[in-house]
Amino acid sequence: MQFRRNTIRMLGWLLAGLCVCVGTRFAQAQVSPAEITDPQLKAAEKNYYPQLLSLYRAIGALKTPFPLRLSPFVGLDPSQQPKADSRGLAFVHFQDQLLLKISGNYNAAYSAQRLTQNQRASQTFSGVIAPVLSLVAKYIPEDVACDGIGFEIAYHVRAASQNFDYEGKEILVVVFNPADAFAFAGAGSDSARQEILNRSQRSSVRQSK
Repeated sequence: MQFRRNTIRMLGWLLAGLCVCVGTRFAQAQVSPAEITDPQLKAAEKNYYPQLLSLYRAIGALKTPFPLRLSPFVGLDPSQQPKADSRGLAFVHFQDQLLLKISGNYNAAYSAQRLTQNQRASQTFSGVIAPVLSLVAKYIPEDVACDGIGFEIAYHVRAASQNFDYEGKEILVVVFNPADAFAFAGAGSDSARQEILNRSQRSSVRQSK
């Protein structure tokens, strides 16, 4: 899978959308409609709450090459993740759109010497986003009333110099329109999947400090 680099500042939209609209302390479960103050987001969460809860559980049981933990807070170290908010599924506002966002931390640590940035993004997409898209198609209605389905997945990157080893973070952001999200799950060839990916609204890999 080839990913085009995007200079538009996207990171933080998932966290901002959640924090503005959720007014109470989280529990280790799906966001409850009662917690949401924004009327449009509250209605969307209420309408699809059973499906979101089923999707949340299915993602939790998903076997990925490295552990995946859902969370609205991406870029967390593994030691921080067990106690962090695990509610990585939510409807959010982004650039006048209503999106269903899926965000989390993927505990892969890629070598910067062995894999290019595009190869790291491709492996993360294949290992996490592609199988989650299949679950989305299984649990979320195809006529879901939103403008897009977005992913924000953080992972680790190891780099070495003559003097020290360094482990940083990258964040892969991909936003599909709903039709493409469901079509991707049923695409029968790599070329068909690549064509859908090329139409995604945003595809961006950025270094996290």
